[in-house]
Amino acid sequence: MGNLSRLAVVVMAHLKTQETSNSNIDRKKWKLYLARYLYERGYKRDDMIQLLKFIDWIMRLPEDLNGLFWQEIKEYGEGKQMPYLTSLEQTAMKKGMQQGVQQGMQQGTQQEAQRLLTQIINIKFKNISESLMEKINDITDTDTLEILHHHAVLCNSIEDFESKLNDIIFEKS
Repeated sequence: MGNLSRLAVVVMAHLKTQETSNSNIDRKKWKLYLARYLYERGYKRDDMIQLLKFIDWIMRLPEDLNGLFWQEIKEYGEGKQMPYLTSLEQTAMKKGMQQGVQQGMQQGTQQEAQRLLTQIINIKFKNISESLMEKINDITDTDTLEILHHHAVLCNSIEDFESKLNDIIFEKS
């Protein structure tokens, strides 16, 4: 299948996710419609799995409805004598999505900690150099960012803060 068809599925999944934000029953119906569409259009197995992963990620359902969705997909695939996602693939997909959500949350927490640290430095010292920004943005450990936020509040000058930052970076390496 061409990229345009894949794009149409992605766009439809996005639009229907927004449209069904208040109805999980309707979302399940649309999710099922899109999955069946992939079967009917003859997508290759790998393409179908990738698109189903995306659809499953964007069109989240409560556990009970999601289980019904996968059961219906399995039955539909068997009825059409088409390959469906095995239980192992479903479990792997679910685990992968959970890991993706967890990583996304960790990254969001890190970015927010970096933003808050930068904000306190800008408020307190009125100036943050580009090199200092780069050092802060290179720190991925949220505990370290929280310690630095504490130091930023307590330090009397930007030089004192940068000295603490350099000490912490040196300790970590």
